[in-house]
Amino acid sequence: MVQKYSTVLRSSTPAPNTDPKENARLKRMGVRILTELMLSGGSDSDEYSSIEKLLLKVITEACGAPSRTNLDPSLPHTVNDVNVLLSFARVAGPDILKKIPRSIPSSGTSNPPLFPLLAMNAETCEYLISHVTGAFNNLSTSLVATHSRLLKLERRCAKDRLLVGENLGDKREKGLLDARKLFDNLKKSVETLANALDVDEPELVVEEEEEVVNKGGLEIWTKEGGAGDEMLGPFDDEEMRTFYSDVPDLLLKIPAALLGLSAEEVEALRTKNVQKYGFDGGEIEENAEESNDGEEDAADADLDEERENENENENENQNQKENENEEDLDKETPHYKLAVLLDEDLTNCSCRETADELAERFSVNYASIKNSRKRLSKVLYSLPRTRLDLISHYSRFLATVDRVLKDVAPPVLEELQNEFRYGLRHNGKKNLLETRTKNIRYIAELTKFRVAPPIIAFKCLERCLDNFVGHNIEIACLLIECCGRFLFRMEHTSSRMSSKLEVMMRLKKARNLEPRYNSLIDNAMFNVKPPPRVKKVEKVSE
Repeated sequence: MVQKYSTVLRSSTPAPNTDPKENARLKRMGVRILTELMLSGGSDSDEYSSIEKLLLKVITEACGAPSRTNLDPSLPHTVNDVNVLLSFARVAGPDILKKIPRSIPSSGTSNPPLFPLLAMNAETCEYLISHVTGAFNNLSTSLVATHSRLLKLERRCAKDRLLVGENLGDKREKGLLDARKLFDNLKKSVETLANALDVDEPELVVEEEEEVVNKGGLEIWTKEGGAGDEMLGPFDDEEMRTFYSDVPDLLLKIPAALLGLSAEEVEALRTKNVQKYGFDGGEIEENAEESNDGEEDAADADLDEERENENENENENQNQKENENEEDLDKETPHYKLAVLLDEDLTNCSCRETADELAERFSVNYASIKNSRKRLSKVLYSLPRTRLDLISHYSRFLATVDRVLKDVAPPVLEELQNEFRYGLRHNGKKNLLETRTKNIRYIAELTKFRVAPPIIAFKCLERCLDNFVGHNIEIACLLIECCGRFLFRMEHTSSRMSSKLEVMMRLKKARNLEPRYNSLIDNAMFNVKPPPRVKKVEKVSE
C-alpha cells in the first residue's frame, strides 16, 4: 500500500496555502494514518522505515522536544501542536508507548505486561515515549498554573461583583470565559495523555485565600464576643440583621407562571441572586471602580436643562392627568387596583410585614406586565422628600421585588445617581438640601439591602470629598452615618471605607471648618468606629 500510494506520506504535511482549520485537520488525519500503518506493519519491514522516520519527525515537532533522539523527558519541552499529539496518543497504544491505557479494563493479574513485538524499532519507541512524557510534564505544569490563575481571577471577579454589581463589563466577562475554556481544554489534553501513558494526573490544589491585614491608620473591624456574633455579619444586632437580610424569596412562594417566567429563567434568577446577595470576603482592587465618569459629566448639562423644565411643568401636568384619569377609572379594573396599591397602600407602608405583603401582591398580579413594572420604578423613585420614614420600607420593598424582577431596580438606581449629581452641581442652593438628604439616605438604605452595589456609595462619597464644602460635608457625613458602618464591617469594602475615613479626617484637620461641621464629622466617625469602652475600676475601701 505504501509503495502504491505514495501520497500517504505527504498527507501529514499539507500545502501551506490551505485554510488553517483544514490544515490542522489534514495534519491530524495524516498522523493517525501513519500510526495505523505502523501498527498494521512491522518493525522489520524496510517499506515502513520512511514512515517511521516521518512519524518521529512530526511527533518531535509537535512535542517541541530538544532533539529527535532525546531520551530525557525532564528536559524542557514546548508543546507546539496539542491536537497532533493527542491523535497519536489515542492510536499508539501499548505497541508503541509500551503502556496499557487505563481506559482498557485490566485482566486482574499482578504481573507487569510484556511487549515482545513492537510496531516500531525499540530505539524509536523510546524516543517517542520520551517526547510524549516530556510533553505531558509540560502540559501538567501549565494546567496547575492555569488552575491557580483561574481561581484568583474568579475570586477577584466575585469580589468585584459585590462592589460594582452583576455586570463587570464585556471585556472582563470575556476574559473570564476565555480563561475557563483554556483550563477545560488543558484538562482534557492532560487526561488523554495520562490515560495513554498510564500515569496519574496532577493534583489541582485549591489554595485558601490569605487574610488581608490592614496597614492603614484605622483598624479594620474584627469580631468580638461569643459565637453568636458570627451570624450577624456586618450588622450590630439581630434585629437589624433580620430587617436587612431576611428578605422573603418570592421565587419559592409564587408559581413561575404568575411571574411570566420559565423554569430556565427561574434557575438563572436564583443563580444571580446568590451572586448578588451572598456575602464573600477579601480585598478589592482599585481598578474595580472603572466607570464612565466622562460620559456622566458630558450628559450632566442636558440633565440640568431637562430637570429645570420638568420642575416647572411636572406638577401642573401630573395633577391634570390624575384628575382626568380618576374620573374615568372603574374600581374593578386592574389599572385602578394598581393605582391604589402604588399611590395609597405603598405610601402608608409603616412596617416590614406590610412591605413584604405589598411586594408579594404586586409580583402575583402585575409582574408579567411591563408597563406596571415601569410605573413601579417611577413610584419608588418619586418618594416624597418629606417622608423620610418610608425610605427603609421602600428599600425593603424594592429588595424583595428585585429578586424576581430584574428590570425594576436599575431605573431607580439610575435616577438616584442622576439626582445626586444634579444636587452636587448645585451645592449652594438651600432648597435642595431636603432633596439631597432624601436622596443620599435612599442610596444608603439600598446599599445595606445590597440592591445598590457599594461602588455607588463610594462614588457619592468621593464626589463629596473632592469638593468638601457647604452641603457636601453634611451629605458625606449623612452617608457615613447611614451605611458607613455596614461598609466598614464588610470584608471586601472594609479597607476602602477606612481609606475614605482617613481622607475625611485629613480634610478636617487641613481646613478651618465651622464647629458645626467638625461636630458632624466626629459623629460620623464615631458612628462607624465607636471609641473603646473603658471599664471603671472601683476602689476597694479598706
